[in-house]
Amino acid sequence: MALSLFNSSLLCSASKADSSVSDSSSLTSSAKPKESMQSKGKTEPIGEPISEPEEPIDVSLLNYPGIYEILDIKNNFSYYRESKLLIQRFARHYEGLMDESHESKALIEAFKQQNKQIENFRFLVLKSGPEWADRKVRLEYENKLVQANKHRCYNVKGVSDDSSVLSQSKAKSPTEMKARYSKTKNIRNPLSYNGKVYSSARAAAAGENIARSTVLRHVNSIKHPNVFYLQKEVYGQIPIFAKSEKGLSVLFNSMGECVKANYATSVQYAYRQIKRKVK
Repeated sequence: MALSLFNSSLLCSASKADSSVSDSSSLTSSAKPKESMQSKGKTEPIGEPISEPEEPIDVSLLNYPGIYEILDIKNNFSYYRESKLLIQRFARHYEGLMDESHESKALIEAFKQQNKQIENFRFLVLKSGPEWADRKVRLEYENKLVQANKHRCYNVKGVSDDSSVLSQSKAKSPTEMKARYSKTKNIRNPLSYNGKVYSSARAAAAGENIARSTVLRHVNSIKHPNVFYLQKEVYGQIPIFAKSEKGLSVLFNSMGECVKANYATSVQYAYRQIKRKVK
């Protein structure tokens, strides 16, 4: 069943409105009232009654775990996810798109380019029911959808099939490799490894207790459909406060600026300091 994000979001508010129609004076007709009916001992409804939809939409399937798709009907791009309770995830996506806090940067950009016209996006329930209670099963199905549709999928948009610098090292000269590295050193490639999301190949290697080279080999192999890159994330572009030895605090636009101003020896050092402060 396909449900419009915009229309579905109004279902709850519409049902609440129905219960208060008889008590609301703001819904009265703009026409002049007839003679007082109370003097004649009669009552008569004021204004037009709210009509019932011709085909009521049953949204009970949202009360189960399942797999869903957010379809951008204008660009024919999709975003696939699984959830243990579809109705909660629906609300989160709606709010995330509206306030631009959604987990998919690519989906946010598409939404903004369409002036946040929510009617251009559809919330499609692909699988639903108690038989989808096992999250591992849901993740496997989600990964299959992403892999089968990665040419038109917001889950992986912006990530090439060969994101690893090492994959093409033999075909590049040292000069070319240095130039390539300088362009990609500030790019973190988060990936999904058998349903688990990691911030990088190194993190995946540590989490799975395997070599990083094995992770890179799996992520670029069609024999491992459950291992793939997610959307690239640029790091080091977060405004931060840094404090000098003299006690002066300065706001920098990025960790890189902080290093250039000699407030930190490296981006990695600044990142470690921030993590230490947060803890």
